[in-house]
Amino acid sequence: MYLQQLLAIEKLKLKNLIKIACVFFIQILQGCNTKIRTENYFLPMGFEGNVAVIYTDSIKEKQEIYNFNIPADGILRTPYAFHEGNYKINYYQKK
Repeated sequence: MYLQQLLAIEKLKLKNLIKIACVFFIQILQGCNTKIRTENYFLPMGFEGNVAVIYTDSIKEKQEIYNFNIPADGILRTPYAFHEGNYKINYYQKK
């Protein structure tokens, strides 16, 4: 009886280990498939100060590259919805 209990416990440990390994493997695969989107912000010549971006839900499409022109007041109202994820953000000053 004691031996059967030990075998049952070992089987449960093995099943749990397999489940944990599967979850870990799925997380790794999902991490590899994330895209890095690029946001380019173009600031007016001589701009100094803070920039605020206000997102709306008018356009929900996801793009690979977003280009935004920051107005002179520094408040950008974009028609795009905010999407979580990895972004590479670049700031440029217009000539």
